[in-house]
Amino acid sequence: MRKNHFSPLSVIWICNLILLITYVIGGPSLSFLKSSILEYNNIVSDPFDGAISPIAYVPDWSKTESMNKSRLFESFDISDFMDIPEYDTELLADTVQKNTASFLLHYTYPVVYMGSYRGNYAEYDGSHGAIDIRAPIGTPVLSVANGVVVKVKNIESWDGKYVIIRHDGVDVDGVRETLYSGYQHLSEIIVIEGIKIKRGEVLGKVGMTGITTTPHLHFQIDKSTSPFHMYWPYSFREAADLGLDFFGAINVWLGKENTIRYTVHPMNFIKNHPFLSSAPKEMNIASETKQDSLVVSSEIIADITVPDTTTIETVAPKIETINPPETIAQTEIIIPAQATPVTVEKAVESPKIIPTFVPDATHIFSDIPVDSPFYAATKYLKKAGVTHGYTDGGFHPNDRVSRSETILLYDRLFNVGEVNTGVDIPFLDVLPSDELTQALTRAFVRKIVVKGKYFRPNDSLTRAEAITLLIRTSEIPLDTWKYSLFKDIKASNSHMAYINTFAKYLGIQGTNFEPNKDITRGELAKILYVFDQKKQKESK
Repeated sequence: MRKNHFSPLSVIWICNLILLITYVIGGPSLSFLKSSILEYNNIVSDPFDGAISPIAYVPDWSKTESMNKSRLFESFDISDFMDIPEYDTELLADTVQKNTASFLLHYTYPVVYMGSYRGNYAEYDGSHGAIDIRAPIGTPVLSVANGVVVKVKNIESWDGKYVIIRHDGVDVDGVRETLYSGYQHLSEIIVIEGIKIKRGEVLGKVGMTGITTTPHLHFQIDKSTSPFHMYWPYSFREAADLGLDFFGAINVWLGKENTIRYTVHPMNFIKNHPFLSSAPKEMNIASETKQDSLVVSSEIIADITVPDTTTIETVAPKIETINPPETIAQTEIIIPAQATPVTVEKAVESPKIIPTFVPDATHIFSDIPVDSPFYAATKYLKKAGVTHGYTDGGFHPNDRVSRSETILLYDRLFNVGEVNTGVDIPFLDVLPSDELTQALTRAFVRKIVVKGKYFRPNDSLTRAEAITLLIRTSEIPLDTWKYSLFKDIKASNSHMAYINTFAKYLGIQGTNFEPNKDITRGELAKILYVFDQKKQKESK
């Protein structure tokens, strides 16, 4: 029988035909093509130690000659450049403002995270899961953090030339995770797959390859759960079935929820993981008299002494619902007598606790030895079902507490229960499927947190904010004294009444409260333990 033989040219044409059919079909097959990344799991990136912007300098766009899109990076003089403007959502969204700072920001970031192509610079107005950074062709593009180059696409096609870097061991809300940064539309690629790259090293140059109308860098960060990298929320086929083109699909939010689920706000990531300095973050907490925006500092909380650990065995964890108190007169709260007063001390940042134990009946968490100052508190909260720790068996006591973690801890501690309101929370960065959603809805309905566009669940919390949330959630009558118990809290501070209430309730003594210092997981656990012990005794 005669055998059929295919020439090499025929094989190439058949392969191209298969790729073309797969490309046209889109959907899962397109995702498969885009996710074909060699992970190089045998190569581990250098320890994560902060992040920087992928572009360090841009031309001073206020100069007319700098706005010429055809000018190459090499044609500029060093004096023409300026530090890249810091990404600022409020200034970007203010399209009416006509000052130089606003203009420079708008020109540098033509498309924002979760934005659209409407030119309104508003986040969560579309499903664009990246930041577009305008820069001349040839501008050096830097790796934002230590990592491993896992994908290089060095041919021009619809998505252009790009590089994907895997970052191992990134601290995300106290959990070590793997993230992927993507750099798209490059004109030139310098790195190769399978090599380590350090933060700040050049990986390529800005270009206009792929679907783009101006020289810029498409900068994106994906979670490890993303089905492919760089994640894109829809295929051309899905857009075409809805009668939409590439830009129109973004503008109608196609795939918006998945984009939020699988990507990370790249500029917030850099801001929250600074290499040299930390940037302030904001949190909106409802006030009984007014609603205001509170500044979060980047320092660390003061310590609180925990009572004797024997009370763990004699006082059962509270699981019953605490109902709102009936009408209670706002009178002076008498400080209860205590054999050992709770004191406020100057905090000293302690090193990371390296897990050394296997969790068992004695060692509840792998990084909390029995002589740890956090042992009694974490054991108590574990038994109460308030905290469960992390997948590595540890509690991570020295990590900062995020806004989402705090809401969940308080919701479980006070067993708020269901709130039948039929309302949806207004925060665009919290998905209905998130674990946080139900607890945050209850907090929103009870006016513990106020309505806002973003909740920023991954941001850290100051001591003042944590205490304010605690007092509101516990519904302890608010202190009405007109002066502060601590020298570093002014009477005009919106947190003063809450901190006074907290201090009087627990008999806290000290000169300074250090309200603007970030609170850690261990320190908050100690506060919750002492606080709940007091409420348990009162209820008997």
